[in-house]
Amino acid sequence: MRAPLTITREEFKQAANALLTKNRNTSELEALVFDGWVWHDHPSWPNLGYMLRSTFAFEGASGSQMELEDFSEDVIDAPMVDEAEATTNTQHGVVHVEQHVVWSASFQVPALYFRVLDHNGSPLPIERVVKSSLFRAARCAVDWTSIH
Repeated sequence: MRAPLTITREEFKQAANALLTKNRNTSELEALVFDGWVWHDHPSWPNLGYMLRSTFAFEGASGSQMELEDFSEDVIDAPMVDEAEATTNTQHGVVHVEQHVVWSASFQVPALYFRVLDHNGSPLPIERVVKSSLFRAARCAVDWTSIH
């Protein structure tokens, strides 16, 4: 018998597929939460995949999502700079965020793993991570009951 509030690996894959393919309005709030996710299959083991998203966040409380989108486009189009210049420019407090949602075989629930990197690719200390826009209240104000 399965423990309450757990899901199977197949149920996780179905839920992930529903999230990735769901038609939804493209409000700014939904875009913050749902955009950019992709499914990655394990190269050797069938049905052992995970969801991945790579995005940017602001350090500290300043910065709107629109500013972040504008900055992201600037970063993609920006010319390469030398390392000395990069160390003096903190990229306007923007950090790189990788998020992974996997199915935990031990606990039989989805698990979120993430890492936040500064402009040099170094992990941010937890004190700076929790102050980033990744943990803004707007990101948590989503009606999760609409996801089926």
